[in-house]
Amino acid sequence: MVLNDGDIINLTGNVTCTQPFTVTKNNIKLNLNGKTLTFNLSGTNYNAIEVTSGNNFELNGGTGGLLAVSGNQVRGISTGSDGKTITVNCDINVTSTSTSSSQWAAGVLITGNSEITVKGNITVTGNYGRGISASGNAKVTATGNITCTANACEGIRAYDDATVIITKGNISVTGDNCRGIYAYGNGVGNRGATVNVTGNITLAGNGAGDGIFASDMAKVTVSGNITLTGNGNGTGIWAVASPEISVGGSISVTGANCQGVYMEGGTVNISRNVTVSGNDCRGLNVMNDIVALVVGGKVTVSGTESIGVRFTGKADITVNGKLTVSGTDHEYVYLSLGLLADPVHFPPTEPVKDGDYWVYTHEDSDAILRVKESSDGGLSTMMIVIIAVVAIGAIAAAVWFFFLRK
Repeated sequence: MVLNDGDIINLTGNVTCTQPFTVTKNNIKLNLNGKTLTFNLSGTNYNAIEVTSGNNFELNGGTGGLLAVSGNQVRGISTGSDGKTITVNCDINVTSTSTSSSQWAAGVLITGNSEITVKGNITVTGNYGRGISASGNAKVTATGNITCTANACEGIRAYDDATVIITKGNISVTGDNCRGIYAYGNGVGNRGATVNVTGNITLAGNGAGDGIFASDMAKVTVSGNITLTGNGNGTGIWAVASPEISVGGSISVTGANCQGVYMEGGTVNISRNVTVSGNDCRGLNVMNDIVALVVGGKVTVSGTESIGVRFTGKADITVNGKLTVSGTDHEYVYLSLGLLADPVHFPPTEPVKDGDYWVYTHEDSDAILRVKESSDGGLSTMMIVIIAVVAIGAIAAAVWFFFLRK
């Protein structure tokens, strides 16, 4: 097919292609008109629709229109060079047969200074799949859910100075060794990828996984909850090398050897609660570096040999709610003083009261943990006194009624 600038292509029925569609002209519109455009690719034909020397490409689905792509290392829609503008108004389904991490697939692949707007759901099935992959100075703005199923999948991967904004939609990933969001910088200057998600992140699988993994100056904001379920080794937030992470909801992680938050640097702010359940798990595990962590609600940990808060280095941690830990051989607070020093094991009765907070510190450490006195997890002294007085009165009245009155 020979195209000219400004051409409009209208599908009148379902179409199946075995070769990619390369956009080399400007202002091309491809209207699916409710039909399915299928690409069954093989060999080195990875990108179903690729915008190369053309610009301002628009893919419109109409009611029920779908872009469906299958093959090894395939990508639904991608940019072949810098400075491209793409608009997608349909769902994207990608089925990958990739067998190694070097053969990753993606619903959307965007690089350089290009921009893409997606209004539709992105579904990727098969190992090593990514819903959205953005690098360079690329920008992705999407409305819709991202769903990835199979092992080693990622809902969003953003790196260098890329920006990914999900204005409305959830990320759901099912499989082992998966991540909801993987964001990092390129190690040059104080720059890193930016990811904003208005929605929830959900992971399910039998092996390790991270709701958010961020490093190298990346900035990640999630308005909703992060939920991980599985057989173990999951982490709600994993932060290294100075990222900034903000979660507007709660974090819930289930499975052995799991962690609510693991940090080796950066800042993390969680507006609500952190709940972790499983043997040998950690609610908050903060290690090695200058770290700032704030939990707006409660931290609740349950499981054999579990730890509520483990911290070291120059960690600065504030929990604005009750810290609750249960299970055989559990520990509330564990402060590591270094490789050669014995750790400090705090029982729940040894912190120092400072205003509204119980404060955990040690003279040989710069780390500090503040846990706010609970207003919803227990009874105040006044309430206990009132209940005791009422109970005594009730007992006295009962004794008088049954035994003393004549």
